[in-house]
Amino acid sequence: GVYLDGAGAELIMNGGEISHNISKDIIDYYCGGVYAKSGSIITLNGGSINNNEGYNGSGVYLDGGTLNMLGGSINDNSSYYGGGIYSKNASKVIITGGKITGNEAYYYGGGIYHNTTEKLIMVDCEITGNECSVNDGGGVYVKQAADVYIGGTTRIINNKDYHLNPAFTADNLHLCKS
Repeated sequence: GVYLDGAGAELIMNGGEISHNISKDIIDYYCGGVYAKSGSIITLNGGSINNNEGYNGSGVYLDGGTLNMLGGSINDNSSYYGGGIYSKNASKVIITGGKITGNEAYYYGGGIYHNTTEKLIMVDCEITGNECSVNDGGGVYVKQAADVYIGGTTRIINNKDYHLNPAFTADNLHLCKS
């Protein structure tokens, strides 16, 4: 896949695809698609990040980086946490268009696993058909006490989780207060 190594590193994607990459490095939690370290910026205007595999965030893994998603798709990626997008350590996720579909996570956040206190912004986007095999948040799982903004024509629907206790299931959106 693509590795952005900190401040000044930027990926602007207007078309094409980043696909069929596999990372088996569970020590450093790398993803198969795009890994953005602190200060790195990913701008997704078009194209597709798809069919990647890794331990965390197989489509996009943010470790203090920023994702500006204005279009395109993050689809059909699979990992343990955050099949489509995994964000941590003051990462910024701003989605103002595009689709996050068909991703799968084993534990949490089939579409998005947001593990930071930074805002998660989702406007005029579609988060559908994502799955979490064991726990919560088939569509979106927000672990920390982050502000979540959902607006415009955003659709977070038809996602599925398979929590062992049906009383705790949160197919589309799961918010934690930790």
